Order: sequence, then C-alpha cells, then structure tokens
Amino acid sequence: MVGKSFIRLENISKKYSDGYLAVENINFSVNQGEFVTILGPSGCGKSTILKMIAGIEQPTTGKIFIDDNNVNGLPINNRPTAMVFQDYALFPNMNVYQNIAYGLKLVTIKKENVPQVNIVKENKLNLLAIKKSEKKIKTIQKKIIRLLKTKILAEQEISQLKKNPIFNRIKNEKEYTNTIYSIKSKMIKKYNIEKVLVISFDNRCKLNRRKSKNLLHKFPKLINFKTKNLNEFQISALDTYKNYLYYQDLNKYIDYINQKINSLKQTKAFWHNYPTTQIEKWKDHFSMRKLTKSEIDEKVKNIIKITGLEGAEKKYPSDLSGGMQQRVALARAIIIEPKILLLDEPLSALDAKVREQMQLELKHLHKRLNITFILVTHDQEEALFLSNHIIVMSNGKIQQIDSPKKIYHMPSNTWVANFVGKVNLFVAEYSEKNTLQYKGIELPMKNDSSNKMSIGSLVYYMVRPEDVIIVDPGKSKIQGKISEVNYKGSKYEISVKWNGTIIKAIVNDPILVNQSVGLTWNNTTVHLMKYVDNQENKNV
Repeated sequence: MVGKSFIRLENISKKYSDGYLAVENINFSVNQGEFVTILGPSGCGKSTILKMIAGIEQPTTGKIFIDDNNVNGLPINNRPTAMVFQDYALFPNMNVYQNIAYGLKLVTIKKENVPQVNIVKENKLNLLAIKKSEKKIKTIQKKIIRLLKTKILAEQEISQLKKNPIFNRIKNEKEYTNTIYSIKSKMIKKYNIEKVLVISFDNRCKLNRRKSKNLLHKFPKLINFKTKNLNEFQISALDTYKNYLYYQDLNKYIDYINQKINSLKQTKAFWHNYPTTQIEKWKDHFSMRKLTKSEIDEKVKNIIKITGLEGAEKKYPSDLSGGMQQRVALARAIIIEPKILLLDEPLSALDAKVREQMQLELKHLHKRLNITFILVTHDQEEALFLSNHIIVMSNGKIQQIDSPKKIYHMPSNTWVANFVGKVNLFVAEYSEKNTLQYKGIELPMKNDSSNKMSIGSLVYYMVRPEDVIIVDPGKSKIQGKISEVNYKGSKYEISVKWNGTIIKAIVNDPILVNQSVGLTWNNTTVHLMKYVDNQENKNV
C-alpha cells in the first residue's frame, strides 16, 4: 500500500439519455500516492469513469469520495484534480510558457497578514448574510404553508366526490366510459331512444373549464344548458362527466402542489446554507490573493526544468512534435499542484519510441511529485509497466483489480487472460490428485491446485507462451510440428500444431517450419481457472 484510501467509488453507474449504460455498479478505491491504470478495450467505460472523477460527467447512481468527501455534483474547479487529454488541448495562440502559466493565473494562495480593517468588514458582511438568509427562509415558509392549506382543500374535495356511489367506481378513463354506457343502456330501455352521449346534445350544452390560479374555481361550468329538454339519465350522465373532469383537475393540481413544495424546500435548504457559503467566500476574498508575476515565473521555470522543456518556452504548439506537446500538457496539469492527476490515453498518438520515452518520464514524474496518478489506456504493456494496480474493464464492468504481476500471471477469468498478453488455454479434466488430462496427455500442475477440485471436474489450464520450453521430441509427451515462425526482433514467436491444437511459444533462436519438437513447461508457471459455460470463470 502506498498510502491511505484517497479516492473511493461506490456503486457507480452511468446511463445516458439514449438508454446506453456506459458503466454498471463500479466499486474500487485508490490509495494516496498510487499509480493506478484503468485498462480495457475501446467503449468499455474507462474514460467515462475518469470524467466522473474529474467532474466532467456526473454518475447516474452511486457516490464518488475524494479524501472522504462526497464530490457528487461538485464543480470541476473545486476538485483537487487536473486532467491530461488524449489530444493535449493546448492553446494554439499561446507559446509553451504561456500555456503552462495559464492555470496559475487562476490560483490563489493565503495571505500572510490580513489587515484588521478587512476583518471588521468581513464581520459586517457575515451579519448581513445571516439577516438576508432569515428573511428569505421566512418568505419561503409562508409560501409552503399556503400551498399545504390549498392541498388540504383539494384533498377534501376529492373525498367528497368519492362519496358519490356512481363516481366512486370511476378510477380511470375505461371505467368512466363503462359508467356512461351503463346510463345509456338504462335510458334506451326506458325511453327506447339512443340520444344520450353527453357531448352530443346538438351543441345545446358547452363545457367551459375556467382558467384560474386557484383550482377550486376551476369547477366545470355549463353554459346554455336547458334541463327541461333532457331526461334524468341525460342529466345524470352530464353530472358524471362534470365530476370526472373536476376529479382529474384536482389530482393534477395536487401533483403540481407537491412539486412546488419540493422545489421550495430545496430553495429553503440553499438559504439555510447561504450564510456559511457566503462567509467562506468572503474569507477567501479577504485572506487569499493571486500569485504575483515573479511567483508565476519561478513556478513555470521549475516545471519546465522538470518536464525537459528548456529552450522551447517561446515555441508555439504547431512548432512542436507530439512528444513535446505531451510534455507541455503534463507541465500545464501538474503546475497547479493537484492531488490527483488524471491521464486519458495521453500517449496513444505517439510513435513507439517516443511513447516508451514518455512512459519513463511519467514513471519518474510520479516518483518525484508523489501524487495520485490515474491512467486510462488500452495498451496492456503500458499498464503493466507503469502501474501499482490495474483495473481491468470490459462492457462497463470491472473484470479484475490487482497488481500487474497478478493480472498477468493469475487472471481472474479467460477474458482477462486473453486480453492481457498472449496465452495458451486448454479445457482439461481433473482425474486424480495433482493430475489433469487433456487429449489423453497428463498436464503438469501445482501441488496444491487440487484442493478445490473433484474427480471429473473441468478447468481452464493456462500457460503463457514465454513459459513454454522447446525440447527434443523424445523428451516430452507433447510432440508437434512447427506451423509458423514470426520474427519479433530479439525473440521468435512460434506456433506448434499438436493434435489439432495450436500452442504458441517464445524462443531466442529460429526454428524451421515443419520441424518436429517436444513441448514442456514448469508446473509453477501454470494457472488454473474454474470452467463455466458462459466464460465468466473464477480462480480455482
């Protein structure tokens, strides 16, 4: 462990408006001073996590803690983070010096001596903030009480409507229609006429719903309505229709009141905190100051030296190589002295040699600055080289969190095994103590691996290509022919065809295609994983 748990993500999910679930139920913590890499293929959600830590995106569910403080909803500028982007995001109209110094113009530091006159002024402002807060809270409370009284009246009206035996059955549009047609059928039976639909009285009655802020004045009124030409069933149907509209309006108005009350409660909470927030702002105003030009110049020169940018101060981004631009982006991020440096695939656009050089620079910077680094990348070698811990992701979910050594040699499932480096995988059957069978051949295994297995159980048997040893055909039970040889600079990658299976190996010297060889490996290099049909396997 490098230090105490500094960043903590609890049950984090991010779902976008189009329904796309970027990350699902993410949980992990990062210790202070660690170099952690989030590793995974494109679209797995790793950059989304980085943006949520930075405050560029907000989680749909879950909480993010930095130094035990919940930062959900906290603006980017109030978080102790700095971010380096894949495309560097340098200002093209500023030279190297100006790009690096830009962030320092916004930085404030504490004054050594605060004048007494400012302290007196601050106390007066604090008193004004408290009075203003109390006045606003009192006004809001009156509005809430007024709305609650109106809500009670509306609920009483609904209660009265429900006492009507006919209307009490009406819960929705379908039941209302059934009630109207029940009245119609009774009328037809008595009068043998079908003119009953409420809105079809030859336009003799018009329904008017008054628009008013007070819902209790919105009761549907009938205009030009002459009851002498209507029978009792028609009047009953019309009365049902009026009450049904009134019932709908009352329910909508109660929902509106509830929303308004919740909104006012949030506003009230804001004004409760107003004095505290204002006091903090005034404290900052009177006790903090911006950096002087000489202080900015000193800091910029120091960072330029650390990042190896001497001599390039007056150059513009268009005059720099990709590696130099990346140095400027790093310098601009670390000069504001963040507690967390977030790196979103910063080396992906560089060529192989410059990339290796920048990886070394990042490692040295991490040791020198002693701050928390979180890197996002899809490059397995980069993650293994730089990190204290690696978080492997796929399809918005974490597959494994471990040290680089364990990620490589002890993957949690076949997906991690295949994604991180090259691998030979077999589905073997456990036959007896410390014995695994694959195509009639016994495979070597660790002495303690059988503790959790029963006779006949299947396991994934993993060995890395660099652990495979080439021997004479007579010295191994596994014998095959070389089907392919690929030169990799200092090494040769060979493929051996054996019993319909291709086994890969890494060797120092070239071997001819079609040459017969024997294959073996040390049982200490073997890793076993529990076999399951859906490939979501776990360690044995």
